[in-house]
Amino acid sequence: MDENTIGEIAKKLNISRSVVGRVLRHCGGVDAKTRQMILSASTSFVRDSYGECAVYLISPDVPLYFWRPLRRGIEDKLRALEIPFKTNICTRVKDESVILRYLDEAEKLGAKAIILSARMTPAIQARLEALTSQHLIILLSEYHEIVNAFYVGSDAYRDGYAMGEYFLSHCADRPLLLLTQELSDVEQRIDGFCHALRSVDPSLAERAVRIKLDNSIFSDLKLLPSKLAPLLMEAAKPYEQLCIYAPMGIPQFPLAIIKAKLTERAVCLCQDCCVSQSDGKPAVRIVTCNQDGSAQSETAANYAIDFCRAGLYPKQKNTFIASCIEDLA
Repeated sequence: MDENTIGEIAKKLNISRSVVGRVLRHCGGVDAKTRQMILSASTSFVRDSYGECAVYLISPDVPLYFWRPLRRGIEDKLRALEIPFKTNICTRVKDESVILRYLDEAEKLGAKAIILSARMTPAIQARLEALTSQHLIILLSEYHEIVNAFYVGSDAYRDGYAMGEYFLSHCADRPLLLLTQELSDVEQRIDGFCHALRSVDPSLAERAVRIKLDNSIFSDLKLLPSKLAPLLMEAAKPYEQLCIYAPMGIPQFPLAIIKAKLTERAVCLCQDCCVSQSDGKPAVRIVTCNQDGSAQSETAANYAIDFCRAGLYPKQKNTFIASCIEDLA
């Protein structure tokens, strides 16, 4: 990207050159609003210097601990086999306008396989459907019935069922607080979780206290623990001990529990909740169902390679990679 272009955009938007450069070079660590402003101000989005591009990867930057190693796993596999590729980073899976521009670029660069993590909005679905006659589309966030789109990732329903079984074995004596959100994978985890409960006691799921989280609460992840803590504190008031199931990936969930002053009262069942080993034992009792990012990246890369080299599509529409339940206490 021309340094003069970077300087002009930085001056126009009153944003540092380094931030503009990171966005135009598709690097991480820039919030969605700023990224969209910079891309909107850029008249030259496609760079001719990339040359051949067989695989085009669109990966979120948040949460960093999950998407960065998965992205690197795919890149390392493609690089080792000398498959030309390009990686672009969006801030989150819901950055529709950024993802649409990346898909335009993928088509202009002639990518054969597109590996994508995104929420399937109507606009993104329509754009992908326009690509299906010439491309393999590998979805990493949610499955969808687009003709040439194939899903590689965890089985959300099965993950939820497994967490329900854990609840029954370890926490069934505690009142249950269930966080919900209108996202397909979250809803499938809840369905699986409640199915496991109903198989033993139909009343358990019905007695659960549900807290519906509006999608807007996730707009600023730095503020998420402070926004979530009052909701948890209010719902937990009647109970001395309780279990909280959060089927959405919230890396800041332990901090929200601490802010809600529930560390001594709550057992937390979570999805993709990362606690660094260097942090030692977490202050909150956390049981997490973690996706296998290494296996997901290996499988997605292999599917893309087979298509680029031999035009082979995956044999199954959905490839489910088993998750692992880990007690972090």
